[in-house]
Formats: sequence, structure tokens, C-alpha cells
Amino acid sequence: NITTTFLLLFLLLKVIGQTTITDLNGFRIGQFRETASNEYGKPFQQDSFEDGFESEIFIIQPDSSLYMVFEYAAEFTDLIWSIQISGSISTTDIGFKGLKLGDDKKEVLRILGKPDKKEDIGDFGEIWSYENTNYTVEISKSGILSSIKITDNFSNNKPDLSKLPKFDTVLKLLTSTN
Repeated sequence: NITTTFLLLFLLLKVIGQTTITDLNGFRIGQFRETASNEYGKPFQQDSFEDGFESEIFIIQPDSSLYMVFEYAAEFTDLIWSIQISGSISTTDIGFKGLKLGDDKKEVLRILGKPDKKEDIGDFGEIWSYENTNYTVEISKSGILSSIKITDNFSNNKPDLSKLPKFDTVLKLLTSTN
């Protein structure tokens, strides 16, 4: 059927055209929740929401000028569902298309292109969204990149954690002479 063929072709092109970013500032969507606390210690703040989602905020800079937010989906709160880094400036590479927090919005436009949607968020500036991607950026009132967020928008697969080996088994394998 020609209609079915066109529909399948359209869906395939839509999937191919999606830009998915999985890593941000050394973390990856789908990693275990403990990864963030293993790196940064105890969260500054933890929240649970009515829809079952949970979040944790970690302060990266002692003066609170740089922080990260990790969100966990209701269906599997043991895995990172979204990662957001926010702050006034970051001198290190955060692993997002060569951008750094504090870059001017002209640089963001040059690298990411014109956003498909801009949402006013009051004193915080604007959220820029891009179709067929899993990321958004925030531009402050002063016109600088102040936040990047990536989300697991495309995965509906819950990993089967029962298939992972027990830690004792892994430890025995690593310490064996075999």
C-alpha cells in the first residue's frame, strides 16, 4: 500500500532527523541515580512530585554559582532521566556542542541555530526549545547562556535491572586470577 509506505518513510525520516544528546558535564542519561551522589556527595535538595518524578540538586561551586539538577522518572526512579547544569559561568567544557555557561546568546544562536520556541520565564530570562531534540537552554535577562537541560524524551525502554550481575560476582571476577 502506497499510503503505508509513505507513512513509514515519513516516520523513518523523523527519527533520523532527531538530535539526541545523552551526555552533559560528565554524566549520561540512563546512568544509575547513585552516580551523581558518588561524584558530588549528599544532594543540597531533594524533591518528590505528585506525578512520581523525583529530583536532586547538587551544588558544584561552593558559592552556589554553579549547580546541577538530576531528575528521575516515576517509572524508574533509580536511573537518571534528565540532567541540567545551571549557573552564571563555567570555564570548563561541559560537553554540550562546545558551549559554556556564560556564552553570549549570539554564540548560542551560531551553534544551535534559531530556537523553534522561546518561553518567557520572568526574572530568569527565556527557555529556548528546539524541535526534534532532547535539549533546552536558558538565556538570562542579560543575554547569556545560564542553563542547559537534556531529557530522555526518546527512550521508553526500562532496563531489566535483574539481568545485572550482583556486585559480589563482579568483584570475584575482577580479583580472580582466571
